Amino acid sequence: LFPLGGLYSTEVEALGDDLELPSFVTETPPLVGQYPGETAKYGIDAPPETVDAVLYGLVEDGWTAERTSRELDIDREIVDRIARHRRETARDRREPPMGPVGEAASD
Repeated sequence: LFPLGGLYSTEVEALGDDLELPSFVTETPPLVGQYPGETAKYGIDAPPETVDAVLYGLVEDGWTAERTSRELDIDREIVDRIARHRRETARDRREPPMGPVGEAASD
């Protein structure tokens, strides 16, 4: 599943549908209610299509939050929440170090 890491969630879902993969591969269980007052996954009250569109604008197109909000006609507060979540989780998108293939670990 490692190659799926660079895809947006809507792309993973579409690929999963095309390949007829089981839903546990492509769907992420919601984390709603993990924090007091939380009403949506990661505190972002927006469907995955909106989140992906905003991320695409910010990351792929290099737009500012202001332009992303304007171009996509999405509330600026939602764009700011998505951008903040992306910044706060940057560490999760780093590739793990890869060791030598086929060699046993030594102590």
